[in-house]
Amino acid sequence: MYKLGLLLINLLTLSYPLSAILTHYQLHGGHQTPSQHLRAVLAPYLTLNYYQLDRSALEAAVLQLPWVKSLNLQRRLTTPFTLHITIEEHIPLCLWGGDSTLLSQYQVLSTDGQALSIPATDPYLEYWKTAHHPPVLQGRLPQILTIYAHYVQQLQGSFLTIQRVHCPTPTHCQLQLNKGYILHHNPQKNPKALEQFAKIAPQLSESPPIHIDLRHRQGIAVTNQPQ
Repeated sequence: MYKLGLLLINLLTLSYPLSAILTHYQLHGGHQTPSQHLRAVLAPYLTLNYYQLDRSALEAAVLQLPWVKSLNLQRRLTTPFTLHITIEEHIPLCLWGGDSTLLSQYQVLSTDGQALSIPATDPYLEYWKTAHHPPVLQGRLPQILTIYAHYVQQLQGSFLTIQRVHCPTPTHCQLQLNKGYILHHNPQKNPKALEQFAKIAPQLSESPPIHIDLRHRQGIAVTNQPQ
């Protein structure tokens, strides 16, 4: 077996000389990352000697792309001059921060709690915003993500969806829901308040916007005026 291995190495050395240049790459995954951005990062490495590729430098360059979470590089005997790149990407969950419509970068929170800076012109960002209408969260990480996940859980099965959560202090969160509801809640008290409101919301007849104060120990205050 050892001799067979040496023979195979010698044959490969004769077939693919040290002067061989890496000419192709094959991408696996990476549907969110624009292909032109990936090509621009890879271009300098496609002119290098196949056997002298600086894997660490290439990995570091690809990881600078905003959607990329991790990657794996492989060389296969069946395609000796092709670099196989497997990419795992961050999955976007919501927007973070204030209004970003006039900014060149959007702050996006991923499902694993990572804060990503995505260019406003990014094609997948535009698709994701249009297709999913992600909510905007404002508050400190990771607390705001924990609060948001708790609110989402309480609204499951209802017709209500979250459009914005703003928590300026640990004891006050303002939630903007569909149907024109604006809720004020203390996340440290009455953790089931949002779930209770979801049950009575279909009975409300006031015209939007409707401000709902869930911070009372007993009952819920409903008004058309800001709290």
